[in-house]
Amino acid sequence: MSRFSRLRRLGFALETGAAKVTLALTARVPTLRLIALAGRIGAFVGRRVPIARKRIEANLKLIRPELTAAERADLAAEVGAGLLMTGAEYMRMEDLSARPDIVTVTGAEHVTEALAARRPIIFVTAHFGQWEFIRICARRLGAETAIIYRAFNNPGM
Repeated sequence: MSRFSRLRRLGFALETGAAKVTLALTARVPTLRLIALAGRIGAFVGRRVPIARKRIEANLKLIRPELTAAERADLAAEVGAGLLMTGAEYMRMEDLSARPDIVTVTGAEHVTEALAARRPIIFVTAHFGQWEFIRICARRLGAETAIIYRAFNNPGM
């Protein structure tokens, strides 16, 4: 018996196919332009696509009930923008990691000091911005890194 229902497997196949088509269509778009474009598309989706907007706004009502409808709509656009920009960054992580000019590191002296003293370091990040960059920056400073994560639901992704 399969781990996933037929309908769920179909959804996974469609999602994987859409990702492959997106990768193919955007292959020649410069990285920073792609990320900016993803942000604009994500803002539109967050503000204007009902299924996305309603879910984002429902979550915002739970954590920020004092927000006006207009403030929730603005934040929904920002959430959509951030989500799609993160996706575009994942698509281009190899390119981004090869460009030291992309990220500014503050507090690097703490990492280099700990490394020199052979002390272990634990980095904790949240899911906002591009949380993967912390590993890229740590490697640039000479730290070996590991990550704890949960695999995607879709095995094809």
